[in-house]
Amino acid sequence: MRKSLLGLVLVAAMLPVTVVHAAPADAAKAVAAKKAGKSNQQAIAEAVAAGATVQEAMAALLADNPADASNIVSAAVAAAPTQAGAIAAFAIQKGVAPTVAVAAATAAAPTQASAIQTAAVQAAPSQATAINQAINSALGQTANNNQQQGSGVFSNTSSVGTGISVGAGSTGSTGGGGGGSGSASPT
Repeated sequence: MRKSLLGLVLVAAMLPVTVVHAAPADAAKAVAAKKAGKSNQQAIAEAVAAGATVQEAMAALLADNPADASNIVSAAVAAAPTQAGAIAAFAIQKGVAPTVAVAAATAAAPTQASAIQTAAVQAAPSQATAINQAINSALGQTANNNQQQGSGVFSNTSSVGTGISVGAGSTGSTGGGGGGSGSASPT
């Protein structure tokens, strides 16, 4: 009985190790595809088809060429746009500068800007201001690319809508009525 139990414990202990060692082989296909002249997006797609996750493929590409972080994050987000926030946070955890990760992710999936912002701030809370600026900048760039400047949720515009005057002196009444002149008495 003891030997059987010990055997089961050893097998159970080894299962996670085999899973951990299997993933990098699949993710390594991304690096091999990239070295074969394929784009980051094609390399990630090949690794995912071989069984790696988008994050594993991205991590392998980042480890091989950290200087190309912006393009790698962008390709990963393009491969799985609904996971943009998680991908940006994962990239930050892997050592990509938060501003680089969020700018690349936001440019690849501008509709996911809110999720990207939330995940990135959670991954690097001390960089919240820089992350917000990078997202605003990326959204502004996306708007410029789409010929829709200032239409983004976080656009950096300083214009004021029509019919609203800011800081203008007023000589007329605000229309607010005065208070009543009655007295309150205890009942």
